[in-house]
Parts: sequence; C-alpha cells; structure tokens
Amino acid sequence: MTSDSEELWRSCVRWLLDLGVIDRSHLPTNELKVKQFASILRDGVLLCKTAEMLCPGCIPTPPEIQKNTQLLSQFISSKNIVLFLNACRNTFNIPEEFLFEPLDLYHYNDFVKVLQTLSILSHTNYSKCRDIQPFPEKALNEAALPCCPLRANVVEEEIYRNLNEEVEDVEGVDQAIYGDINKKEAETHIIYEHLVNRRDSQRKERDEWYKFVPTTKREYSIKELLDTETNYVDKALQMIMSRLYSPLRLHLKEDDHKAIFINISELYELHQKFHNDLRQSILRTLGLNESSNGRPISISRNIGEIFLMYKDKFVAYGPYCTKLDESRERILQLEKSDSNAKARILECTSANDNQFKLQDLLCLPMQRILKYSLLLQELLKHTPIESPDRKSLDLAKEAMDDINSYINEMKRDHEMMQFIDEVEKSISDLTMPTNVKLSDYGRLNLDGEVKLLETYSSHSGKMKQRYVFIFDKVIIICQANRNNTYKYKNAHILCEFSISQDSSIPAGGTITKKLLAGNHQHILHFHRAKAPNEKDRDPVTQIAMAFKSEPQKQRWMQQFELSK
Repeated sequence: MTSDSEELWRSCVRWLLDLGVIDRSHLPTNELKVKQFASILRDGVLLCKTAEMLCPGCIPTPPEIQKNTQLLSQFISSKNIVLFLNACRNTFNIPEEFLFEPLDLYHYNDFVKVLQTLSILSHTNYSKCRDIQPFPEKALNEAALPCCPLRANVVEEEIYRNLNEEVEDVEGVDQAIYGDINKKEAETHIIYEHLVNRRDSQRKERDEWYKFVPTTKREYSIKELLDTETNYVDKALQMIMSRLYSPLRLHLKEDDHKAIFINISELYELHQKFHNDLRQSILRTLGLNESSNGRPISISRNIGEIFLMYKDKFVAYGPYCTKLDESRERILQLEKSDSNAKARILECTSANDNQFKLQDLLCLPMQRILKYSLLLQELLKHTPIESPDRKSLDLAKEAMDDINSYINEMKRDHEMMQFIDEVEKSISDLTMPTNVKLSDYGRLNLDGEVKLLETYSSHSGKMKQRYVFIFDKVIIICQANRNNTYKYKNAHILCEFSISQDSSIPAGGTITKKLLAGNHQHILHFHRAKAPNEKDRDPVTQIAMAFKSEPQKQRWMQQFELSK
C-alpha cells in the first residue's frame, strides 16, 4: 500500500477539517483509519452538515442524530443520506451518474463513489469561494468540472474492497464529532442568559428583596434562584404572552396558533403562582419581614416544600417540551407559505428590537424547567446536613430530577411515535387491523437488510434479500425499494417463535440443505413455538436469517431477545 493510495480519503478528511465540518479535537487520538472515517460518514449526519456549510438552507430539515451509534438504524441513516444527495442534485447540480447510492455508503459497497461525490463537491464554487483547497488538487480536469469522475487504481481498490466486511466491527461514533448540526441550542442559551440570568430582576426598588445583600454562599444561591425566577416570569413569559401570544392570536389561524404556542399560557399562569409562593418562602427563610398586599407573609413552607407542592403541576412541561420541535417547524412552514403570517410574526418580534426569533424565545420554558435541578443542587452544596431545610431540599432535588426524566422520556416516546409513523408511510401494501397503527406494536428497536428464508408448513421458500424491522412485539419483513421506500412481504408475532444460534438444530432437512448449499454463515434460526392463527392455512413454521458477520448477528440476536 503506497502513500498515494491513502491520499484520496485522507485528503477528503483534510478538506472536511478545513471546511469546519469536523473538529480535529474530536477525531480519534490514535491515527485515523479508513474504516473509522467511513463510519463517521455512515449515518449521513456529517454529509448534511457539509452541504449546509457550503450553502445554508439547502437541507430542508435537520438530519436525525441517532443516540446509539452502535445500533444504527438503516432507515434513519438512508433518510439522512438522501437529504444530502438531494442537495447535491438540486443545489450543487452534480449529475446523477456521479452520485452514489445510499447503500454504497451505509454498507460500504462502493466507498470510492462516495469519495468521488465529495471530491466533485469540493471543486464547486460553493467550496472554492471559501479559499479551501479541493481534493485531490490535481486529479480532476478543470475544464470538466464539476463532473469529472475519479478513477480508482488497483491499489486504491484494495483499500476499500474489504470495508463492507468490516462494517459491523467499527466502534460507535463519539457524538461530539457532530458538533453543532444546527445552532439552536447555542442561540437559545444566549437568550436565556440575556433574559433570565440578568441581574436587574427586582420589581420594586424599595422592597425588602431589593435591599437584601447576600453574605454567604447559601444566600447567594437563594438569591440566584429567586432573581432568575422573577426574570423568567416578568421578562420572559410575560413578554412572550403580551407581545407575541396575544397579538398573534388575532392574526393566525387557531390551529396554527395552538401548534406554535402549545400550552404556554398554562405555564405562565402556573409560574405566576409558583413565583409568588417561592418569593414568600425565601423571604421567610431569610428573615425578611416584608408584607404582601398589606398582610404578613402567609407561606409557612420552606423552599424545598414549595417545589414539592408544585411537582405534579410541573408535568405540564411534558407536552410543551415534547411538541417544541413541531412548533418550530410550524413557524418555519408559515413563514415560507403565508406572507401575511410572516409579516405579523416579524412585526411582533420587532417590538422586542428584533433581537430574537419567535422559535428561539419559545425554547426558554424548556431551558428553565431543566435548570431547577441544577439550582437546587447548588443550594444543597451550601446547606448543612443538620439544617432543618436539608431534607426537603433533598426531596425537592429528587423531585425535579424526576420531572426532567419524565420530560425526556415523554420526548423520546413522542419522537419514536413520529419515527414509526414515518416508517409506516414508507411501506406500501401494508395492511393493518382497523384502528391499529404500527406504533401499537411497541418501539422500533432495530432495522436493516438481511438474507432471509421462510419455511411454510407445505413448502420451503428461497433465501432472499429482505429488509426487516424489529418492533417490541412483531417483526415486519419487506422488500427494499429505492428512495427509502419498502414493499410489505410478511409479519410475525415475536412471542410465537423461539430463537436459536445453534446451526446444528434439526430444521426439517430442506432448510438446512439450502443454507449449506448457499454457504451461508452467521445464522439465526426461528422456530414456531406457539400454534398459529386458525385462519392461517399455510403458516410459517421456521425462519432463518443470515448475516455478513458474527458481530452483526450478535447485535440482532440481542435485539430479538430484548424485544421478546
């Protein structure tokens, strides 16, 4: 293997580093290998980031980052790759013959073709105007750009030939490699700091709280808790309600208004009461004898008890945080399709000096609810064990951790439901019982292509390439089409089958002969353990799945066991 043979993929890495798609600090500490680089590109996320870096807005929806990169969903990865390829066609005008197929990357079937597409992209004016050297620098015919193909020599082919055999052996990708796929989180953090963490939170210059000067770390923590809550209610929620929620209610359709603002009015009402109770509790805790509306402070609960009193009410944040992405998408959709709505939204945000976008301001409630656990943790650090407030603060911290977990779990479930609905729409000829959706069969745990053979009570089928979706309760077997679409073939209830890795198990003769004749290794066997439905006249009695490698087989085996 020569240094020249390594130049193609290494120069591609260099181009992505120069472009800022990859942060050098997030690459492996040891020398990067070609299969590691291929695995970084495999789910399509960094490809979409590359296109967005070259032409912002060319990727219509953000790519989906998968939480577990050891169990990549082929469906999600292909969807991301298709987003990138569409940008190559429609924005960068790369001819079809120089674009790779999604499976060329996902299965590493033709990694040279992937590099060719990226090379052509590096030679477009979108890239060169950034004063970044394309790759390879001299291999392409300038007159033929941007569509001059790369020619892989024999040595290069040797490098990439075995990649698809190692596809399941590469460790999962560190998600830090993705960096900021979109800058939403960073932008909303700036807004939170500007509106909520600012220091001028006092409502009245002459009240007891305004005069209070903390002298201990515990008092500083208490002051931060109340000051930020005051800002959240007065400068964030109140501003959203008066300058955005109410005015836009007059100009937007009811369903659009509801989709955008979700239940923020409920949160505003909740926090007006919570702020008042928290304030009185804190004044009492610090011995500040302020009266409220001419009456002595009536709240006798301490800080921790106030949080515990409101724990059940804070579950209202579940639906809000869950639907926040849909709110953002609805705003973007309206701004593109409805000029009047766009003008009204701009008019309302301009009243806030046009500093922040509506969709970014609406992220503030999610940031606030997730902050309480951190604020209570800081207060606990400076509260002595023997303090009478300690136990309730511990319970309050635990309660807010529970709320955060509830919100995160609700978001995951909602995202999974949306994902499964998308899968269901992609499968043609899928027949479902009345009022039943694919999501009713549980979570989608794994999906991908395998070699599959089904044996019926009357005959044995052939080993075929199939696309399989593993749900909690069923497996759906399809034939993969182009553009991330599938044709339904069969479905099986998982609890009706037992599973084995033992290839020596008697399998009825015919199926065993077919597996041996096809030289198939890494087999999972499924045997019907329960009687089939009486209406099924020719039920499947056995299923065999053949995988490319032992690691791939073990991953599928694990997911089948977990699903059952």
